[in-house]
Amino acid sequence: MERRSPIEFDARFRAMLEHNYGPVEMSALKLWRCMAMAHGLLSGALEKRMAQYNLSTSKLRVLFWLKMRADEGTDGGGLLPSELSRFHGVTPNTMSSLLTSMRESGLIEQIDHPQDRRKHIIKITRAGEEKLHEVGPAYKRNVEELFAGLSEEERQILITLLQKVIVSAKSRADCEYPAHSHPHHE
Repeated sequence: MERRSPIEFDARFRAMLEHNYGPVEMSALKLWRCMAMAHGLLSGALEKRMAQYNLSTSKLRVLFWLKMRADEGTDGGGLLPSELSRFHGVTPNTMSSLLTSMRESGLIEQIDHPQDRRKHIIKITRAGEEKLHEVGPAYKRNVEELFAGLSEEERQILITLLQKVIVSAKSRADCEYPAHSHPHHE
């Protein structure tokens, strides 16, 4: 397959879209492509670095939330799996698989809910806290390095713009998925 320049590709892509679907806002499509590429590269870089500690970024986020809850002493220092699922933006089944793996690794424990026998509270274990102590500094350093090319002002501008995108995406998702069938609330 012959290599074409990004400008040539954009022109051909735009022509195809307009021919088949009508006028196109190319800046929106370019922005989507850039955001998707940035997300993939940033996530991949961090996943690779966290793999050195036998930890995924998903597991790390769960440990951070549980550590925060434990430090605050809120609700006995734990979270319900449904809360973790909602915070993580995944289905309960996905979270259940993640929690099972973490429990088998000794990073978390599951205790019975004091008021509702059908529910369980997830807490960080001593081993989970030790893993955070080991990984936390490297995680912080890696995230800072990923954005080292941006000044503080540029970071703040990007945060503001991305927050606007998030609000727009959430409002569209809420319109497209009724509350009872929203993919992140299953």
